[in-house]
Amino acid sequence: MNNYASPFDADEGAAEILTEDALSFWRPPPRLPMDEWAEKYFAHAKDGVFKPIGYQREILRVMGDRSTKNVTFLKAARTGMTMMMSIAAVYYASVDPLEVALLQKTGDDCNGVGADLIDPAFANCPETAKLLATTATRDSLTHKVLGNGASLKILAANSPRSLRRHDVDILMLDELDGYEVTSEGSAADLAEARTRNSLRKKVIAGSTPTREDVSEIYARWLRSDQRHYFVPCPHCQGEQTIEFESLYLVGHDKETGEELFKRADLVTKGYYDSLTHRHTVMECACCKERISERHKAQMVESGRWVAQNPEVEDHAGFHVSTLLSPFPEASWTILISEFAEKRASIERLMTFKNTVLGQIWSDSTTKLSAEDLMKRSGDFSLDAIPESVLLITAGVDVQADRAEIIYIGWSQEGPIYILGHKKVYGDPTGGLWPALDAELKNTYQHPLGHKIGVAATCIDSGAFTSHVYRYCAGKQGRNIYAIKGASGQRPLWSDSKATNTQGAKLYIVGSDTGKETWVHRLTISDPNEPGYVHFSGPGLPREDDTLFQQFLAEVRMVALKGGQLKEFWKPRQGVRSEGMDCVVYALSAREALAPNWEHLRDKLTAKHQKQQKTKRKSYDFSDLD
Repeated sequence: MNNYASPFDADEGAAEILTEDALSFWRPPPRLPMDEWAEKYFAHAKDGVFKPIGYQREILRVMGDRSTKNVTFLKAARTGMTMMMSIAAVYYASVDPLEVALLQKTGDDCNGVGADLIDPAFANCPETAKLLATTATRDSLTHKVLGNGASLKILAANSPRSLRRHDVDILMLDELDGYEVTSEGSAADLAEARTRNSLRKKVIAGSTPTREDVSEIYARWLRSDQRHYFVPCPHCQGEQTIEFESLYLVGHDKETGEELFKRADLVTKGYYDSLTHRHTVMECACCKERISERHKAQMVESGRWVAQNPEVEDHAGFHVSTLLSPFPEASWTILISEFAEKRASIERLMTFKNTVLGQIWSDSTTKLSAEDLMKRSGDFSLDAIPESVLLITAGVDVQADRAEIIYIGWSQEGPIYILGHKKVYGDPTGGLWPALDAELKNTYQHPLGHKIGVAATCIDSGAFTSHVYRYCAGKQGRNIYAIKGASGQRPLWSDSKATNTQGAKLYIVGSDTGKETWVHRLTISDPNEPGYVHFSGPGLPREDDTLFQQFLAEVRMVALKGGQLKEFWKPRQGVRSEGMDCVVYALSAREALAPNWEHLRDKLTAKHQKQQKTKRKSYDFSDLD
């Protein structure tokens, strides 16, 4: 037996080692799931590291798998979704040599994402930095070409030219509902068309939603498997989603020290401010125990995604609320404070629902009828004012032979009351105005003892403009304002720069916003909830339902006009609009005021107490006689 070792054997072994070393340089690293890859390699500008939150892990894994062709997340703010988009972009450009495009709303947004997220990720991670081409023209904030043949482009959704020029494999649409419709159509559709020739096509779309009937992200979400994040109760382990309505604000009354407990969606700003030592608990849907917010982080880490539409196989959808966020600025108590601050304004309440809860905004006024409103009638009027009403506003619509007036009574944070409807007849070019002035000077007995008058009045100047200006001139001390309605998304109340107003100060009323505010209030079904609308029984005509039909005179519609989705208000056939118009004007009059509710109540109560004291003195003296 020959045990002689040939020198060529050593050479062969060395050759194998050298070959393996050479190949390992070019061989890509093992393909990790995206969440693990991000934790190991991804770095960003803030602190240089990334650690996925519990709910982010499955989202990242699905974004990185090769079987799911569509991923949609209906998201709130402060949930890390743009970060995950950026991770996916870098992952696909680095791990898979694919053509990747990340769409942002504008060019400025593209530069911001490139500077804050993408560039630091490549610069701080050797695994990705070594893949970058060295020529400066191929490595910019918004366009990177890698040595493995992949490319990453950050494109502006408002630039049709840039969308046409690039074929892509992986398309990411960030804040989709914020894209404007371009001159060539939908930016999302234009970009998605560039994926048709790809064998590895994947479309990832994420956005905070907007309105139900115009939200593109919500339409995509409905086509997905609709996953919700379930967390375990620390007491009973029962699984449930975290809903705003399951949170309760706990605190102590500043005056009495009593511990109070109220559901989050019923908290008003006044109530929130009346408490000290505020904190929030969640009521378990299973065992009804209170769950302290200190358990939130662990609950979220232990949670899991559950599909509500599991038969859909190639389209994953995730709903992500800020209520899941572990960041300090997203504590439950802070979010309740934000809700309480915003709930009085429909525009701000809509923003809260979209950006904090990640929910679409919808209304159901098309299902309401005049009969539904008449069922809300109560035994109150201008002659029998509810005790909680501390402020009255009026809205006036001028017609060819009359002025129509709606009076609204306002409580501090509770329901509102349609106190009455009046018609003042006269010629708007002459005799109407003294009669209207006398009507608006009327005062009404308040149950607290004092008489209450109209605090603010808005008069539409769309008809008989010069006569409205002439009447309103010099009456700002009585808060009587000439107004002009303007459509579109604008504030309910704003100044006008108009100067040719004959001495009157003109204000602009966002008529669409006012109608939105009104119809939203009509959808509130709980009589005790802030914003609920009560209608006067004796103060509104009951001969027929004409006025109540007018309260629903218009419905909000959406239509494609000039290649763009436009919202507009459409009159109901055969229904006059004075009732709804007057309500909007009275609502806007409230916006002109900044009432001190305690002062208003004290003023009424002090007068009442003085009257009662005078009566007692009179009784005592007569008794001495």
